[in-house]
Amino acid sequence: MIAKLRVVARVVLFSSVGDKGHTTLAIPWIATHVTPAARYWGLAHDRVPALPPIRANWDSLGMDAFGAAVAPETSEPPCDFTHMLVTDLVPQGARLAATTPMAALPLTPIRRLGRTERPSCGTPGDIC
Repeated sequence: MIAKLRVVARVVLFSSVGDKGHTTLAIPWIATHVTPAARYWGLAHDRVPALPPIRANWDSLGMDAFGAAVAPETSEPPCDFTHMLVTDLVPQGARLAATTPMAALPLTPIRRLGRTERPSCGTPGDIC
Protein backbone atom coordinates (compact mmCIF):
# COMPACT_ATOMS: atom_id res chain seq x y z
CA MET A 1 0.00 0.00 0.00
CA ILE A 2 1.48 3.29 -1.08
CA ALA A 3 -0.49 5.11 1.64
CA LYS A 4 1.40 3.16 4.27
CA LEU A 5 4.69 4.73 3.20
CA ARG A 6 3.63 8.03 1.60
CA VAL A 7 0.99 10.62 2.39
CA VAL A 8 -1.58 10.51 -0.40
CA ALA A 9 -4.72 12.58 -1.05
CA ARG A 10 -7.16 9.64 -0.90
CA VAL A 11 -7.22 5.90 -0.46
CA VAL A 12 -10.08 3.77 -1.79
CA LEU A 13 -10.16 0.15 -0.70
CA PHE A 14 -12.28 -2.23 -2.75
CA SER A 15 -12.72 -5.41 -0.67
CA SER A 16 -9.29 -4.92 0.81
CA VAL A 17 -7.01 -4.93 2.78
CA GLY A 18 -6.86 -8.67 3.28
CA ASP A 19 -3.93 -11.01 3.67
CA LYS A 20 -4.67 -14.61 2.76
CA GLY A 21 -3.31 -17.05 5.25
CA HIS A 22 -2.85 -14.54 8.06
CA THR A 23 -4.01 -16.07 11.33
CA THR A 24 -5.36 -12.92 13.03
CA LEU A 25 -8.24 -10.75 11.88
CA ALA A 26 -6.31 -7.48 11.82
CA ILE A 27 -2.96 -7.61 10.05
CA PRO A 28 -0.30 -6.01 12.29
CA TRP A 29 1.55 -4.29 9.43
CA ILE A 30 -1.62 -2.39 8.46
CA ALA A 31 -1.89 -0.47 11.75
CA THR A 32 1.01 1.89 11.01
CA HIS A 33 0.54 4.18 8.05
CA VAL A 34 1.48 7.78 7.25
CA THR A 35 -1.69 8.77 5.37
CA PRO A 36 -4.28 10.08 7.85
CA ALA A 37 -7.29 7.82 8.50
CA ALA A 38 -9.63 10.59 7.34
CA ARG A 39 -8.39 9.99 3.79
CA TYR A 40 -9.41 6.29 3.66
CA TRP A 41 -12.70 4.97 2.22
CA GLY A 42 -13.70 1.35 1.74
CA LEU A 43 -16.30 -0.64 -0.18
CA ALA A 44 -16.84 -4.36 0.30
CA HIS A 45 -19.52 -6.96 -0.33
CA ASP A 46 -20.94 -8.70 2.72
CA ARG A 47 -20.80 -12.11 1.02
CA VAL A 48 -17.03 -11.95 0.51
CA PRO A 49 -15.57 -14.69 2.72
CA ALA A 50 -12.77 -12.34 3.77
CA LEU A 51 -15.15 -9.64 5.09
CA PRO A 52 -14.27 -10.14 8.79
CA PRO A 53 -10.53 -9.53 8.25
CA ILE A 54 -11.27 -6.70 5.80
CA ARG A 55 -13.44 -4.96 8.40
CA ALA A 56 -10.88 -5.60 11.16
CA ASN A 57 -8.20 -3.99 8.99
CA TRP A 58 -10.45 -1.01 8.24
CA ASP A 59 -10.83 -0.55 12.01
CA SER A 60 -7.07 -0.91 12.40
CA LEU A 61 -6.63 1.90 9.85
CA GLY A 62 -8.93 4.09 11.94
CA MET A 63 -11.81 4.16 9.46
CA ASP A 64 -14.32 3.26 12.19
CA ALA A 65 -13.79 6.71 13.72
CA PHE A 66 -16.00 8.10 10.93
CA GLY A 67 -19.02 5.95 11.74
CA ALA A 68 -20.24 2.40 11.41
CA ALA A 69 -20.34 0.61 8.08
CA VAL A 70 -23.40 1.52 6.01
CA ALA A 71 -25.19 -0.40 3.25
CA PRO A 72 -25.32 2.16 0.42
CA GLU A 73 -28.37 0.50 -1.13
CA THR A 74 -30.42 1.25 2.02
CA SER A 75 -29.02 4.70 2.74
CA GLU A 76 -29.05 8.09 1.06
CA PRO A 77 -25.84 9.94 0.28
CA PRO A 78 -23.78 10.96 2.16
CA CYS A 79 -24.43 7.64 4.01
CA ASP A 80 -24.02 9.20 7.46
CA PHE A 81 -20.55 10.42 6.38
CA THR A 82 -19.11 6.99 7.04
CA HIS A 83 -15.91 5.88 5.34
CA MET A 84 -17.02 2.22 5.20
CA LEU A 85 -19.65 0.90 2.80
CA VAL A 86 -20.69 -2.76 2.84
CA THR A 87 -23.18 -3.82 0.19
CA ASP A 88 -25.30 -6.89 -0.34
CA LEU A 89 -26.32 -6.10 -3.90
CA VAL A 90 -26.12 -9.04 -6.30
CA PRO A 91 -24.36 -8.24 -9.59
CA GLN A 92 -26.87 -7.39 -12.31
CA GLY A 93 -27.99 -10.39 -14.31
CA ALA A 94 -27.13 -12.88 -11.55
CA ARG A 95 -29.89 -15.04 -10.10
CA LEU A 96 -28.73 -16.20 -6.72
CA ALA A 97 -30.15 -17.17 -3.38
CA ALA A 98 -29.52 -14.77 -0.52
CA THR A 99 -27.13 -17.32 0.99
CA THR A 100 -24.94 -17.73 -2.09
CA PRO A 101 -21.34 -16.95 -1.11
CA MET A 102 -19.61 -14.19 -3.05
CA ALA A 103 -16.99 -16.68 -4.25
CA ALA A 104 -19.74 -18.40 -6.28
CA LEU A 105 -20.87 -15.24 -8.06
CA PRO A 106 -20.29 -15.21 -11.81
CA LEU A 107 -17.32 -13.23 -13.08
CA THR A 108 -18.78 -12.88 -16.56
CA PRO A 109 -17.70 -9.27 -17.20
CA ILE A 110 -14.14 -10.03 -16.11
CA ARG A 111 -13.96 -13.25 -18.09
CA ARG A 112 -15.22 -11.49 -21.22
CA LEU A 113 -12.63 -8.73 -20.99
CA GLY A 114 -10.17 -10.53 -23.23
CA ARG A 115 -12.84 -11.00 -25.93
CA THR A 116 -14.36 -7.53 -25.77
CA GLU A 117 -14.33 -5.87 -29.14
CA ARG A 118 -12.72 -2.46 -29.12
CA PRO A 119 -13.65 0.29 -31.55
CA SER A 120 -11.15 1.08 -34.24
CA CYS A 121 -10.00 4.63 -34.89
CA GLY A 122 -10.08 3.98 -38.61
CA THR A 123 -6.56 2.68 -39.10
CA PRO A 124 -6.13 -1.10 -38.87
CA GLY A 125 -4.56 -1.98 -35.55
CA ASP A 126 -5.51 1.34 -33.93
CA ILE A 127 -7.59 1.19 -30.78
CA CYS A 128 -9.45 4.28 -29.64
